[in-house]
Amino acid sequence: MNNVLLIGGGRWGRIVAGTVLGHRLADRITLVTEHNLDRCRRWAEGRDGVQVVREVPADLAGFDAGIIANRPSRHAGAATTLLRGNLPVLVEKPFAAHPDDERALLDLADRTGTPLAIDHEFLLASWAAELCRLLGEVKKLHIVWREQRSATYGTEVRTTDLSVTAVRDLMPHVLSILTVLLGASDPVGISLSQRAEEDGFEAEFGYAGVEVTCEVLRNSTGRHRRVYVNTDEFTVDWDSDKATVTRAGGEPAPLGGDQPGALVRALTAFLGEADDRSVLLAGNCRHILDGTWAFENALIADIEHTLTTMDPGKADVVDRVAVVVRTRVAGALERAGLVAHAGDWNGVAELARELATITTRMADTPFAPLEDLRARLGRDRESFASLIQVFGQVPDLSVPLLSGQSAKYWHNTLLPMESAGVFDAVLAGKPRHPYRVGLYPGPVCMFHCTFCARVEGERYDTAEIATGEELLGKVIDEAPADDPATFYISGGLEPLTNPSLGRLVERAAARGFAPVCYSNGFALTPQILTRQPGLWDLSAIRISLYGLDEQEYAATTRRTGAFSRVQGNVARFLRLREERGAPVRVGMNYVVLPGRVERLPRLIDHIAKINETAPDRPIDYLTLREDYSGRDGGRLSESERVELLSALCALEDRAAELTPTLHVDYGYALQAVRRGGSATLPYSSPELMRGRGYPQASVVVDLRGDVYLYREAAFPGLPGALRYVIGRVSPTLGLEEIVSDFLADPARTVEPIEGDELFLDAFDQVVTARLRQLDADVDAGWASYRGLLR
Repeated sequence: MNNVLLIGGGRWGRIVAGTVLGHRLADRITLVTEHNLDRCRRWAEGRDGVQVVREVPADLAGFDAGIIANRPSRHAGAATTLLRGNLPVLVEKPFAAHPDDERALLDLADRTGTPLAIDHEFLLASWAAELCRLLGEVKKLHIVWREQRSATYGTEVRTTDLSVTAVRDLMPHVLSILTVLLGASDPVGISLSQRAEEDGFEAEFGYAGVEVTCEVLRNSTGRHRRVYVNTDEFTVDWDSDKATVTRAGGEPAPLGGDQPGALVRALTAFLGEADDRSVLLAGNCRHILDGTWAFENALIADIEHTLTTMDPGKADVVDRVAVVVRTRVAGALERAGLVAHAGDWNGVAELARELATITTRMADTPFAPLEDLRARLGRDRESFASLIQVFGQVPDLSVPLLSGQSAKYWHNTLLPMESAGVFDAVLAGKPRHPYRVGLYPGPVCMFHCTFCARVEGERYDTAEIATGEELLGKVIDEAPADDPATFYISGGLEPLTNPSLGRLVERAAARGFAPVCYSNGFALTPQILTRQPGLWDLSAIRISLYGLDEQEYAATTRRTGAFSRVQGNVARFLRLREERGAPVRVGMNYVVLPGRVERLPRLIDHIAKINETAPDRPIDYLTLREDYSGRDGGRLSESERVELLSALCALEDRAAELTPTLHVDYGYALQAVRRGGSATLPYSSPELMRGRGYPQASVVVDLRGDVYLYREAAFPGLPGALRYVIGRVSPTLGLEEIVSDFLADPARTVEPIEGDELFLDAFDQVVTARLRQLDADVDAGWASYRGLLR
C-alpha cells in the first residue's frame, strides 16, 4: 500500500499509525483527527510520511485503503464514507454502535464489492494458534480478563471509554480467542450477570460443544489475563502478543516466541497479504458480531432486571442504580457537554449518581416537581436542564419508575394521557373530547355500602330511564371513535338495574368502543342476560366483592343473602360465557377494608370455587384496592399496612396453586406495598383541588345528562355535588360543546370547600396530583421538561 487514510487521532489511532509506518506497511499515512489535531501534529513531527488533517478529504481517489480507529459511535459513519469511495476498510472493534449499522455496512460492502475487515486481532495472535496445537480434548474453558480503568503506557494514558460496555469492548476479543482455539461457532445458552462496581460481568455459555465461563472486568485493581483449560490442565497467562502456558504440575513455557504481534499481523494481513486478509473480513466474522450482540442483549436484560427488582427502601439504592447505569449514560453525558469525554470515570460516576437520585426520587415520589429535584441536587438551571435531557435519552433511567412502586401511576394513567395529549390540553385550557367518559345509567342500587357516597333513599325516577337512554346514546354517537377505551359504565347507582343498558352497550360496541362495566353483580342473572343480550358486547365486566361470606357481605352492604346470590350469578355467567364463546372478560374487585387484611388469601379460594363451573374459561383478573375515599373508618391502620405485604404474598402463593391464569392487579398504592414500599395514594385536600376540574381528561354523565367534573360527585342528592355539574346533555347540546363552553368561560369555577375532596376517586386523585406537579413545573420555567416523563 502506498497511501493509507487513518481516521482517529486518539491513543489507539496513533499506535496503529506508528505500527503501519514502523513495519513499512505503507509509504504514507493521512491521519484524520477532529479533537486531537495539535497533539497528533506534535506526534507526527520527525516522522516521515505522516500528514495530519482535521477532516476526511473529499477526494479519496489517491488512497489505497482506509483504517477506522475513532470512537465506536462514529465507526459506521466513517466506514460508510470510505466504502462509498471504494476504499478497502479495516474497522477497529467494536464494529458499530448498533446491529442495524453493522448489517448496513455489510450490505454496502457486498453491493460495492469492496473489502470490509474488522480488526479482530486475536484471530491472528501467534500464542493462541500455538496453544490450539497443544490442546487435546477440551471440555471446559475459563477466561479471565481484568483491566484497570486507567493505565499509563509510556507517555500515553489509556482510559476506559464508558460509552461502550465491557461486553462490546472486550467480548469480541474473547470470541476471537475461542475461534482460534475451537473454530467458528455461535455462543448458546448465555447466562450473564453484571458486576457493575467493577465495570464488567460474568458469563456462562456453550461454544462449539465446550462449557465456557468468563470474567471480564474493566475496573479491576490490576491487569490480569488468563485462560484455564479443563479446569487446571493448562493455565495460560497472556498479553496481547506473548503468553506463558503452564501444564498441571509442570513448568511455565512461552507461547508466541518471536512471531510478530497480533496487531502487526492483523495490519499486515489487511494491507499486504491478501490470503490472510480473509480471516479478518467482516463477512467471515459474523459469528463474532452476532455473538457479541447476543451477550450485549443479555447484559441489557440483566441491567433491566436489576433496576426492576431494586428495593426502594434500601439506603444504598442510589449508589447501586448509579453503577448499573454508568455505561448507559456516559455517551449521553458527553454529548450534552456535562463531561468532556466518556472516559472521564469520576465525572461520569458523579453524574450517574445524580441521575440515579432523580430516578429513585421520582420512583418513590412520582409527583415531585422538577424544581424540588434541582434544589436537591444543587444544580444551576442550565446544567440541570442538560441533566434532564440526558435522563430522557437513556431509557434505562426510567425503568425504576416504570417497574417500581409507582409503576401503575405511569402505565395505567400518566403516560397514556400524555401520549394522547390530554395534559397539554388541560394546561393550555384547550377543549377536546374528554379522554375518559363515565356513563352512569343506574336508576337505583340494592346495596348501601359502608364506604359508598350514596345518599340513603336517593334514586332516579323510572320515567327518566327512557330519556336517559337517548341522552347517553347521544353521548356515545357523537364521540370520536379513535379510542376504544373512551367509555366505561359505572355508578353512582348499580348500572345493571337499567333495563336499557344492553342497548347502550350495543350502541357503543357498534361504533368500535369497548366499554367495561363495573357492577355489584346482584342483578347479573340469566333473566337479565336474556332480556339484554347486548351485555355480551361488553369488553369486560368487573364484579365488586364486599366480603367472603354472608356475614361480611351483610356488614358491608346492609343486605342479607347477597353473598350467595352474587356468587351464583358470577358462576352462571362464566358458564354461559363458555357456552357462547363470548370474548367478554370477567374480573373481580375487592376493597381491602380495616380488619380484613389477614383474610386476603381466602379470596383465591372463593374465586377457585366459582371457577369450578367453567374450568376452561375461569375468572380473568382480580383487582385489589384500598378504600381511597378518605372517609372515617376506611383507611387501614399502620399495623395493618405492615401486615399487608405478607398477606399479599400469601395471596399470590395461593393463586399460583389454585388459579394459575388469574391476573392480579394491585392498583396505584397497593403496587407500592407489593414492592416492599409504603407509598399511599396522593390525597387532595380542598385547597389542593382544581375548581375547574379537567374535563378534557374525565367527566361523568348521569341518567339525566348532567355532566360532572368528578367521578364520585355523580350520585343523586349528594350535598354540594351539583356545584360540579358543568352542563346537561340535551337533544340539541352535546358533550363536547358542553366542555368547550365551560372552558371558554374562565369565570365558571368552583371554590372547593371541606368535604369536596370526597368527590375525587383514585383516578381523580392521581390526575389532580399530576396537574399540580405540572403547574409547578411550568410556573418554575420547566415547561419543556414538565413531568419528567411523557
